[in-house]
Amino acid sequence: MIDLKEQNAQRDEVLSKVRARLAAGTISLTRLRVITGLDAPDLKDILDDGIISLGWNSSQKTQGAVENLSSWLNDDEHATEDDAAYAMTPTFQILQTLLATAHENRELIAITGSWGIGKSQAAKYYAATHPRTFNRPGAVRIQFDRTDCRAVAALEKIRDGLGINPPSHRKSKPMNAIGAALRPGDFLILEECQRLGEALDVICSLHDDFGIGIAMIGNPDLSAAVWGKNTTFGALASRANRFDFSGTTPEDVDAWLAWHGLPEGLNGQERAKLARCAAAIATRPGQNGGLRALADVVRMAETLYGNQPLTGALLNQLAATLKPSMQ
Repeated sequence: MIDLKEQNAQRDEVLSKVRARLAAGTISLTRLRVITGLDAPDLKDILDDGIISLGWNSSQKTQGAVENLSSWLNDDEHATEDDAAYAMTPTFQILQTLLATAHENRELIAITGSWGIGKSQAAKYYAATHPRTFNRPGAVRIQFDRTDCRAVAALEKIRDGLGINPPSHRKSKPMNAIGAALRPGDFLILEECQRLGEALDVICSLHDDFGIGIAMIGNPDLSAAVWGKNTTFGALASRANRFDFSGTTPEDVDAWLAWHGLPEGLNGQERAKLARCAAAIATRPGQNGGLRALADVVRMAETLYGNQPLTGALLNQLAATLKPSMQ
């Protein structure tokens, strides 16, 4: 029989993990409503206070929601806040330092670079381990898509990422709602910023108006848009300190392989060839390179050819088909 103290501790552990994933942007409030079966006010209650305070069956609703969330967490293979879920590559660790520095010093930084070097993984991990919650400032990761290319759409995406309930009247301004909700110590991690187009200017305004730390993250298209020959975003270019990563390094590949593990049964020569082939895939330039490309190829090899040993030859064969060189 679980006593009340232990039950509350288990509830707090579950809710802490859920809040971390909300901050990391890997789950939405809409999806949590589906998982818990709660309406928006009750879900806000349980995320903020740990209990549903109103209603004759509030205790049963709270317990049921926590059990549903716990079941979902047990089935979720991507524990965003868990160190073991990430390859701690040198680039990943540098990105953690950059994010922490911008957060602490309320700086506006830009992290740009090639595809698949681990920018998104680093952003998710930082937000999940420094989450903004209802009673504590912290980080929130927000990922843009091509529908956010207007300023109002981008601001609404940020507002929703902060968990702000929009006012019912139509003339409400999301910028005002964001400003009212932000607290000293909050930090915005804005991903896929190259998709914002003209709406990039809202990032400059957010930093100027509210003085919070902001990390804008994007691929080489973001570098070209802000720091290229065109001076459309001159104010943003002059305010943001940019850190550009040209690609995955051999040291990153070694760290990723150590984290993922090499298959058993290979001799030293075979392991060395596999490592060389993995490095060739991950360090080549372009969209079909990077650690993400390597992870995709390895995953497909394990899925499609699980009865065969993972060798360098098999890795090369799959990479040529799935991730052909762009050169």
